[in-house]
Amino acid sequence: MKMLEISWGSETKKVIAMKQGRKLWAHIDGEVICYEAKGSSANQSKAAFTFGPLKSPMPGKIMKVNIKVGDVIEAKKTLIVLEAMKMEYSIKVPESSKVTKVLCAAGDQVKEGQVLLEVEKV
Repeated sequence: MKMLEISWGSETKKVIAMKQGRKLWAHIDGEVICYEAKGSSANQSKAAFTFGPLKSPMPGKIMKVNIKVGDVIEAKKTLIVLEAMKMEYSIKVPESSKVTKVLCAAGDQVKEGQVLLEVEKV
């Protein structure tokens, strides 16, 4: 795990980053982002958000579940708080969504890739 400072324009952000195989995990401003190398660097593209299952970005413990089935949630609202690597990570969606399934509860231990909840387009 490494602490980095990234600057663009007049902003400087502190980032905690960890490389795991072909994945790079970054914790920036309370959000967790996972970048995964897929083939050669010439063929890489940014992944787009798709509605459906939201999976755990890493193994950890669910600390809070702030939603329930049927909730319509705003973009960037914290849905689930996951504790991993002695830090808390907020699971959010980039677009307004409706919760159709919640498959975890506070206190649950989860694996990387485990489905936590499902959302659909509003």
